[in-house]
Amino acid sequence: MPRSNEASTGPTTSRLNSRSGGLRRSARRIAGISATLIAALAVGVAPAYASTSGGIALYLSGPLVHGAELSPAGTTETFDSLGGSPTSGGIACPTALAIGTLSVASPTDCLYRTPGIYGGATATTSTPAFGGPGSNYFGTSASTTAALTFAFPTPVKYVGFWWSGGNLGNVVTFYNGATEIASFDTVDLTNLLGASPPSSWPSGNGSVTSTGGTAYPKGHYFGNPRGFAEYPPTSPAANIDGFPNHRDYINVYLNLFLTGDQTATSVKFSGNGFEFDNVTTSTAAQTPASSLVFVRGLIGRTVQFLPGASDATGSMVAQSSTVAANLSANSFARAGHVFNGWNTAENGTGTPYGAEASYDFATNMTLYAQWVAAPGGGAGGGGSSSGGAAASAELPAEPQIALDFRGRAGQPSEGAVVDVSGLSVPAGSVATVSLFAPEVKLFEEVSTGGAFDRAVALPAGLAPGSYTVVYQV
Repeated sequence: MPRSNEASTGPTTSRLNSRSGGLRRSARRIAGISATLIAALAVGVAPAYASTSGGIALYLSGPLVHGAELSPAGTTETFDSLGGSPTSGGIACPTALAIGTLSVASPTDCLYRTPGIYGGATATTSTPAFGGPGSNYFGTSASTTAALTFAFPTPVKYVGFWWSGGNLGNVVTFYNGATEIASFDTVDLTNLLGASPPSSWPSGNGSVTSTGGTAYPKGHYFGNPRGFAEYPPTSPAANIDGFPNHRDYINVYLNLFLTGDQTATSVKFSGNGFEFDNVTTSTAAQTPASSLVFVRGLIGRTVQFLPGASDATGSMVAQSSTVAANLSANSFARAGHVFNGWNTAENGTGTPYGAEASYDFATNMTLYAQWVAAPGGGAGGGGSSSGGAAASAELPAEPQIALDFRGRAGQPSEGAVVDVSGLSVPAGSVATVSLFAPEVKLFEEVSTGGAFDRAVALPAGLAPGSYTVVYQV
């Protein structure tokens, strides 16, 4: 795979020369990464798989969380203001809800109850909550054929809900129109957290770890949070209303992120005794918070992205696809560092992948962000390292150009945006960046502060081939 400071997947790499007042200087390398004033740029036709087919990534929230953590906020149905009185089940199902329209297999498939040992969220936010009186909750009746389908008024990119006391055979199915696109069931949770609470509580059967590195003991997910007296819990959940039964059931807020161009128009909850609460949807694309635990991709194969350093910030949604696709653009940041591609090993000893490199999605994979120190220790961030983004060695005190192809794998096509920046530019000089040959001027700017940073779209009608980007002062 190409390194992130290469312009294309071919053998041509950035060359280290400079042009200033017609004088061409000799090559120089800095900590293994080239700094250049003239760089090769291959322009071609964008690959057919430049945009992914999309997928659905399943994450779970931390223990005792009852609500979604989204930005921007979504729409939540709490089931606390439905008409009629909560009963023991078998009620007439409502049709209009905050998240959309409900349709059922049978008019008596709905379960609507006051707080009990198997349901009734204490809170609606992503802050862990314990104790409290709980709230009304919803679900399927005792019928083995019960099924509830929520149709959304607008296709959604996120669905979340609090799953309490799930039974084996409870299934969640996503649809786009009449087409089923993915499903998961109780087994996904028991495979990850265990079928029963650990005998040595809370970590006898291990922990799960968030994408941000927080470890959650699996025992904390067993039992209704109303049975706990503190967070994090220091002992198993107490009886609720005199009953201990709830301790044997997983209680967890689940998050489904639809990636790429994938959307859902409805979701179906099926199977008997499927209790849930605080169903949240969002039509906006969402990025999982670093507090969430990745479970798996529900479509095709999945790549999980991790920050690769304890002081890196940000988070990325896992990427799923059934066909070859370019990897998602990096959105992690690390102060004083520049992103330098991915690796299958956190320490960089595994298989490297360039930023937004092509991947065949034949297997699941975890990638760790790789970093190099920014020149002068300045703030770093997302994007890819380029010709001028190097390491801690001192850069030459002469005009420099940095080309950032935004991690684009393969040959950038016409209209693609390239970031061009300059350093050590004589104050007040005119900086010109052009493509040769023939010459196509990208931009001209009077630099008064000794530096510039511009995003430039490659010209329309640019013929495929190799060009040289020339920066003149």
